[in-house]
Amino acid sequence: MLEGTRCICGAPAPNTESATGQTTLTALWHEVGLPETEFARHEDPALLQETIEEQNEAVETGVTGVPAVRMEGNAAIIVGAQPIELYRRWITRALAERNSET
Repeated sequence: MLEGTRCICGAPAPNTESATGQTTLTALWHEVGLPETEFARHEDPALLQETIEEQNEAVETGVTGVPAVRMEGNAAIIVGAQPIELYRRWITRALAERNSET
């Protein structure tokens, strides 16, 4: 496990080598058709640190699955795949609240 990371749902963290090994990453990258020119970004220490911080924040805020969506300025977190209408209602309410405060 990468130092400093915590897992969502109490699941054990994957073995770093099996989850992020060069061979595995390369195969996945090609399988999903991502641009070859962007592959080197996986070695960027700043990007890795940002990912670890976001993972830890998710654990601290009680996220129990993926995807998880949080709106800036709103403590609610929507977890799991949800119908688009749920997101529309959430955004509409948030905008209405913001407009009523100004």
